[in-house]
Amino acid sequence: MKKQLLQFIGTMIPVLLGVYLAIVAGNYNESVQQHRKLDRIEASLREEVATNLEAVQLSLDYHYDLRDSLTALRTRYTEEGLSQLPPREVLSFFRGTRPATIRHSAYQAGLATGLYPDMELELLMSISDLYIRQENYASLTRSYLQQALGLTADDMDGFEAVLFLSFFVNDVIPAEEALLRQMTEVEDFFKREGGTTD
Repeated sequence: MKKQLLQFIGTMIPVLLGVYLAIVAGNYNESVQQHRKLDRIEASLREEVATNLEAVQLSLDYHYDLRDSLTALRTRYTEEGLSQLPPREVLSFFRGTRPATIRHSAYQAGLATGLYPDMELELLMSISDLYIRQENYASLTRSYLQQALGLTADDMDGFEAVLFLSFFVNDVIPAEEALLRQMTEVEDFFKREGGTTD
């Protein structure tokens, strides 16, 4: 009986060792795959943030110009005591509201994969804050576009158009400036830390 027990143990040790090594190897492979997925998500996030930053910067530059043109027009309207501004003059510098088109597909992909818990907490919080700001910015610009679509030609004649556009740029510029600061923070974190945890 003792001999059978020793023979059984002698047979079981290699089997158990083999199972254990298979589990360890499987866990290692799964960890490597998860790490590669996280690296791909982070690379996509980096690219998306860079693309969005460029889009917001272009939009902000235009909105600065629009704000300055509107200020000059309001000043002229006030100083000259005009009762009406010629529509063509109002629109001569206006090339639309031109809000930035912001992508969020890499962020959504990261959410869908469930890999964000593996990301450094500081980076994850910064990215989450950024995408919340982006959604708030999109809501703000949609709100103004909906208001603009509801206006008639008479509503947007002369000084009323200047006032409406002034309200728009005075709301959208701070939102874009905040977005740029947050995007720069995320980019800096990626550059500084490389993003992933080991």
